[in-house]
Amino acid sequence: MIPASLDNSQRMIADTLAAFRYGSAFGSAPLRSTPLTRPPLYIGIAGGKGVGKDALANGLASALALPCDSFAARLRQGTSTEGGRGHVHPELWVRSLFSRLPAGGLVPDVHSTDEARAIRRQGGVVIRITRPGCDSVDLHAGGQPLPATLVDIELHNDRSVADLVRMALNQLMGRGVV
Repeated sequence: MIPASLDNSQRMIADTLAAFRYGSAFGSAPLRSTPLTRPPLYIGIAGGKGVGKDALANGLASALALPCDSFAARLRQGTSTEGGRGHVHPELWVRSLFSRLPAGGLVPDVHSTDEARAIRRQGGVVIRITRPGCDSVDLHAGGQPLPATLVDIELHNDRSVADLVRMALNQLMGRGVV
């Protein structure tokens, strides 16, 4: 029995507590929903030399609180890039990166179609940057730019780093990525 001296808000709380005490007020529904977990977020950045890949990665890392790592960062110390890719295992760089970034992150050195496909297989996005006066051909990938089908967002870097990061964030939010 709920005392008559309680005000309406106290009555509502008392009614709710009584309902739980004598049986679930919500039938079989759990009291707390399971927290929604998002899959790891991978953002790959492609483009020619000097277009602003590292600057964008650093800006997005700060804005999104994501770690930043590259496909070949640790592996290139002991072997050449093409040597490691061609002779050890075709996905050496990819496996190494995802083992270092299991919870997602930014990858500022997407050079090959295999790397772009791997990021997209993980549910990530690939951003390509172009810049006036900079070569758009990525020499790491044998002089071949990534096919348009593997690029999710195209950014033209002709302003400040802050503008580049802002453009990327707008595109990522518009697509529901972040």
